[in-house]
Amino acid sequence: MSEAPLLLVVDDDPSVLLLVDVLAEKMGFRVKAVSSGLQALEHLRDGLQPAVILLDIMMERIDGLTFMNHLREMPSVENTPVVAMSTAAVLERYGGQLITSTGKTYAFDSIECLASFYLANRAPTDGATVWVADYASPGQWIAAERALFAHSENTRSPMGLNVVSFPAAGDTAAIRRDLGLTSTMSWAEVLELVRRERLVVGDTRIPALAAR
Repeated sequence: MSEAPLLLVVDDDPSVLLLVDVLAEKMGFRVKAVSSGLQALEHLRDGLQPAVILLDIMMERIDGLTFMNHLREMPSVENTPVVAMSTAAVLERYGGQLITSTGKTYAFDSIECLASFYLANRAPTDGATVWVADYASPGQWIAAERALFAHSENTRSPMGLNVVSFPAAGDTAAIRRDLGLTSTMSWAEVLELVRRERLVVGDTRIPALAAR
């Protein structure tokens, strides 16, 4: 009988670790739960070989992007699938959604994740609509083609490319001033930025948070 696949869970919330532990074991996984990215990296360097990594992207000290950068430098685990987790508050300010023509919704914790998914053709895009969070009004959504995008070090998106969006038709002067913007981008330019930064992947490194 083969050994059950190992799931490495990285989250600084003990309640999340407990919940995932219970659910994952019921689904047939063995679970290794750690409360920081540093602990996870230490275990991986010591030879831990998880089948999947479930990663909280908004942690102290070593956040999701930093963890991913270190992971890519470890040949034994660099191709391990990573599923990113985040809170609703992050999704409502930095996130994006792709809704297919059949009504299936893919939700992402950052615009760069959405763009990567879109470019990799991992869901049908014919007839699909793409929505991005309004950075200045969390919980409000904008059609991507009607949004302006900012790429600024003054914002910190969950996966580290630091792209946020706001309505093109709104009063953008305050946002430009607060973020120190000298220029903005269109959705097409965001796609080109993600392609240029080589964030388009064919594996599961930058996945949708959920599909429903």
